[in-house]
Amino acid sequence: MPARKFTPVCIGEVTEQTRFGPITVPMALVIQRYLSRKGDEMWRIACPRCGCIHEHGAGEGSRGLHCGAEISNRGDYYLIGGSNLPLLPNYREANADLRSRGWPNP
Repeated sequence: MPARKFTPVCIGEVTEQTRFGPITVPMALVIQRYLSRKGDEMWRIACPRCGCIHEHGAGEGSRGLHCGAEISNRGDYYLIGGSNLPLLPNYREANADLRSRGWPNP
């Protein structure tokens, strides 16, 4: 069953200074924190490029996109402010929490 698509969620933009000059990228909304099987904190985001849910290691900063080739607006995005969300103890509880809030499994 293909993943259900959502409208991309962009909560703003941030401009980063690179050696090639300033680059403006969208900010991604962190919707969940959970612990992986290895005990690492993971953040799930609502992608500002494709609208799907992607997973990244915890921490603010620039991330490469996980979108498929069908996305023409390619490029990185910036994660901010997920630390205020509750930390769920495992992947199974994280999936159940997302489903209860209307999100599909990632």
